[in-house]
Amino acid sequence: MHVSSSKDVGLKKLLEFITHDCPSSSSRAGAALRKGVDADGNTVDVAADGPFAAQVWKIHVDPHVGKVAYLRVWSGSLPSKTQFVVARTGETERIGDLLELQGKDMKAVPTAAAGDIVGVAKVDDIKIGDTVSDGTIGWAFEPIPTPVPKVTLAIEVKNRNDEAKLGPELTKLDESDPTFVAEREDATGEMVVRGMSTLHVDTMLRRMARKNVETVTRQPRIPYLETIQMKGAAMYRHKKQSGGRGQFAEVHLRIEPLPRGEKFEFVDEVVGGTIPRQFIPAVEKGVIETCTKGVIAGYPFVDVRAIVHFGKFHDVDSDEMSFKMAASQAFRAAVDTAKPVLLEPIMKVEIEVPARFLGDISGDLNSRRGRILGMNQEGDTSIIEAHVPLSEMMQYSTELRSLTAGEGDYNFFLDHYDVVPAHLKSDIIAKHKAELATA
Repeated sequence: MHVSSSKDVGLKKLLEFITHDCPSSSSRAGAALRKGVDADGNTVDVAADGPFAAQVWKIHVDPHVGKVAYLRVWSGSLPSKTQFVVARTGETERIGDLLELQGKDMKAVPTAAAGDIVGVAKVDDIKIGDTVSDGTIGWAFEPIPTPVPKVTLAIEVKNRNDEAKLGPELTKLDESDPTFVAEREDATGEMVVRGMSTLHVDTMLRRMARKNVETVTRQPRIPYLETIQMKGAAMYRHKKQSGGRGQFAEVHLRIEPLPRGEKFEFVDEVVGGTIPRQFIPAVEKGVIETCTKGVIAGYPFVDVRAIVHFGKFHDVDSDEMSFKMAASQAFRAAVDTAKPVLLEPIMKVEIEVPARFLGDISGDLNSRRGRILGMNQEGDTSIIEAHVPLSEMMQYSTELRSLTAGEGDYNFFLDHYDVVPAHLKSDIIAKHKAELATA
């Protein structure tokens, strides 16, 4: 159906279709179309004539009114200038006028009943998908399903003077669109934005540019991790004398790998006071800080047990800083003896494509170091499940669209970490060293 409001084409047919085929709340024999879920996970039928309950389906930040939450009322009614309870937080929020929305125009209305869509302004702690009610219900509406963002880009401001504005503006965009995510990547320290496509991300950032916050984007760093594959050991003596009180500490460490996901463990096996008790926390801190910064390529070091078992100290020159520095260097030296490796994120990918593209997709996955887990056929659609390194998926949204003439789709999520092949590890380490040299 072709419709043009400016030329009055198709409007009558569209309205007739909506009237005839789109059910209203009054035609459902008292039952709302949307289900609720109680605390035990059981599905709850929502009565249209029951207590007031509505769901937030959109957030918009108006330059004059501020944050406006769009509610779809599913049961009961809500008077203007009253209050409701947000199920997620349990907090009671006072509201002002209920707003009837007509494009950019907002008109105050006295009440909202089942089937109505209204706006509520200036409720800060409210999100898309939240259930709001009169506080008497013991359930919340089912979450609004949203697709997983597929494109990730690192972002920074063009003008350093705008750095303070970046975070708040990204938060506004994040709140208004659940498929757009802005966050800081823990493993790399980069600010990243995630969206459904490069076009989606560009559109969102253009909105921010209209508020005089211009940004540049680039491919983000992959959040690699570092670890070891065998046991290792080393010692380090930190000694410095430059007139007056010096610095002295000696630390002996053993390290060994932990199962994947165990992160870090520190063990104190010092006996006989070779390292005084007051300096053991400094040893642990030195190792932890080194793990945070990385040893071989600047990525967090994980799945390692560090065991301090011996050391030496000086009555005058030893202090916490000396033992922290000695522990850091001893850990770095021990890592060199323990077959260090890089770990890369491996994504679980599910791809849906017309069956005629199956061969092209399979070959492309193999070229990306992917491992196909299985294939299913549903009518003319092929569904492929595979494990693929994240580093090979950064531009996949665009490339899948190209391979399938826009008919393919996919979802993916982090499944596990695995060892980076040796030839790629060398390239990553070399790139890290080059960055340090130019920093």
